[in-house]
Amino acid sequence: MIALDYDKLAATPVDTNPFTHIVVPEFVPPALLSDVVADLPDIQKGGSFPTGGLRLGTAAKAMVAELE
Repeated sequence: MIALDYDKLAATPVDTNPFTHIVVPEFVPPALLSDVVADLPDIQKGGSFPTGGLRLGTAAKAMVAELE
């Protein structure tokens, strides 16, 4: 399980320029972020990729599970 920082998420203002979005620094604990990134597949093209069709490592799967 990955402990995401939902307090930081709640405290982050929504930006609307140039489109509606947020950036939450350290939402994923920095000590875990490198593990999550390392567990993502190397996708060589653009597009939409449902997570169920990807080969995710353990940390990436935990991140997806936490976000679902």
